[in-house]
Amino acid sequence: MEEYRIPVPASWEQVFTHFYYAANHSNAPVQKQLLPTFSSIMAFNFGPPIPLQYGNETFHPIERTLVIGPIKQSMKYTLPPGSKILVANFKDDAFYRFFGKPLQHYLTDPDKLIQTHCFADLWQEIHTLEDPAAQVEKLLDFSGTYLCERDPAAANIIEDGFNDSPKQIAEKSAQSERTIQLNYKKYLGFSSKEINRYQRFQKAIGLLVPGQAPDWFEIIHACGYYDQSHLIKDFTHYLGVSPQVYLQLHDVMCIAGS
Repeated sequence: MEEYRIPVPASWEQVFTHFYYAANHSNAPVQKQLLPTFSSIMAFNFGPPIPLQYGNETFHPIERTLVIGPIKQSMKYTLPPGSKILVANFKDDAFYRFFGKPLQHYLTDPDKLIQTHCFADLWQEIHTLEDPAAQVEKLLDFSGTYLCERDPAAANIIEDGFNDSPKQIAEKSAQSERTIQLNYKKYLGFSSKEINRYQRFQKAIGLLVPGQAPDWFEIIHACGYYDQSHLIKDFTHYLGVSPQVYLQLHDVMCIAGS
């Protein structure tokens, strides 16, 4: 199994967090699980169809291209023998800047979002390149044609790192709190309440160290959970497993952006 991250050029750091390449050179399928990221991704498949399960829902296998997001629950996928994938991880409002609309679920054909055959042609061009770094370079050249500037309304939400509440943003920008909430959905595909809950869960994940017995009460206190059942509820919601099971499966779970 070959897999690694490809860094993003400095000029594109506001658009993508990183690129991920994986190739299964073995004779057996390899199962992976991606933790929720609350970002959208665009995947290119250059091998056999890749089975995909998002939360409790099983999607059609990835044939050639797929856009999905925001990823709010764990996603399981299987790389069959001979499979090769390249995944672009969008950052913040980059999906909206790229397609001009939010993505609330998934789509196996991103050309439907822009009413062209551009992605079908892009897949063909990328497929002819053997070097994943060259594939990324081709994708970035393509992206420059469609990427728009960040809307000031989105900047009001993003540029403080999601630290301000909708009420605080509304006061600073002289807009209604309702408008800010709608802008969350429009530009990012999730609400402020959803991202706050996810950030709390993400902090808890960061405090778990594989191979070390966790201090659950310290984690509960540090992350602002009411009690252990509250913590377990979030793990079940995002991953479908308890914290203890997560620690056992840590090696097969991927954290985009880590």
